[in-house]
Amino acid sequence: DFEIYNFSLHSLWEKDDKEAELIFGAIERDFGAGGFYSSFFPQEEEHISQRFLALRGTLRRDRLDIASSFYWRRHDDTFLLDRNNPDFFRNDHTTHIYGVHNSFSFQNDTFFDVAFLRESIESTNLNAHSRFKKGFSLGVKEKHIGNFIFSFEEGLDYYENWEYLDTTHLLVRYPVNEAVQFRFSFDRIWRAPSF
Repeated sequence: DFEIYNFSLHSLWEKDDKEAELIFGAIERDFGAGGFYSSFFPQEEEHISQRFLALRGTLRRDRLDIASSFYWRRHDDTFLLDRNNPDFFRNDHTTHIYGVHNSFSFQNDTFFDVAFLRESIESTNLNAHSRFKKGFSLGVKEKHIGNFIFSFEEGLDYYENWEYLDTTHLLVRYPVNEAVQFRFSFDRIWRAPSF
């Protein structure tokens, strides 16, 4: 009881120290939920449509790599509690997510990232909402000091609803040989709830 259509396009252009990439995807899904959401209404039905676009450009220099990307996603969802009586309960919602991410990677394995994100929803049951996020992070990629390998990242994000929230990542590895390694990691993360 389903129909699924997927389409994707990927294009990559490279020349010397420059790179450009395009990704586009589309999904159409129509399916019966068969009592998944409610055992009282086994004739549920859902229709999903999604579009995704990402553009990325990279410029590599002797001591600095710069990568910038733009992305956009639209997601449409229609849910019917009873496909035989569509007016009994119907939920339609559309979400948009778009953002920009810039990354600066230095020769000494340090990096600095800056990102901006806008999310919005229009829903028959949840009404209309939107929020904006901006953030940055800096850190060290896999750095070798003696036999130890470590990476570290600290980030700070600002959401309109929660103000400033920080994230931390620390990873230390010690390879004993090719088959055995000791590993320690610490992460402090958060995820904004969906609408």
